[in-house]
Amino acid sequence: MLIAYALSLGGPSAREVIGSALGRADLNDDGVTRLRGIIEESGALAATEALIDGHTRAAFDALQQMPVDDVARAALTALAHAAVTRSA
Repeated sequence: MLIAYALSLGGPSAREVIGSALGRADLNDDGVTRLRGIIEESGALAATEALIDGHTRAAFDALQQMPVDDVARAALTALAHAAVTRSA
């Protein structure tokens, strides 16, 4: 989704840079930094984070509505937290 948003939200030059850089084995640190900047400046990162946040909230809301006992709900909630918690 991140790249799809970057291609959709970025201008023609952003699409050109992304298209030419993706999949390149010889992409160096400067190229990665440039791509990261394009992704952030286009709003793609923020859009992707918002999408993740929305799905995460919906999943936790659904967990609270499930007809299961408290032990099962706690276990499922812990598993869901482990699945969606990111450090970077």
